[in-house]
Amino acid sequence: MNPEQIKNLLKQFDTTNDQKREEIWSKLRTLGEDVIPYFLDVLTQTTKWQARSDIVFHSIKYAQNNPEAFKIGLIAINDKSLRVKYRACQLLAYSQNPDALKTLRPFVASAENNKIKADIKAAIDAIESKNHNYFFDRNHSGKVFWEVKNG
Repeated sequence: MNPEQIKNLLKQFDTTNDQKREEIWSKLRTLGEDVIPYFLDVLTQTTKWQARSDIVFHSIKYAQNNPEAFKIGLIAINDKSLRVKYRACQLLAYSQNPDALKTLRPFVASAENNKIKADIKAAIDAIESKNHNYFFDRNHSGKVFWEVKNG
């Protein structure tokens, strides 16, 4: 797939139609990590929160090793959509990158609702504890595991 084809698919990806986004993702998925720079380029230009949320979600698996995937999380935490912010918290927690803390901490006080505040705190805790599982295992029970699969 050439760059123009990828960009064209990403224009079509900006839709509320879940089935259409899934069809497009099935094509983009074949690019693997090479899709990340394209995601980064279109993230802030994407008008539908569902598409932005999917962009962040599909970037999570690369967040530990790809600086551009990590940057997607840093940008998405500023999104107006709570769902996109939630996905950004997931990505940043999974990244285990302590550089995220300086971006996340100010959001705790300014979070617009308790749910996103809890998600931000969980991401901070996961990073500080050096355990991405704690994003979901918020009581540190050791019984909840988060496995990010390729594919």
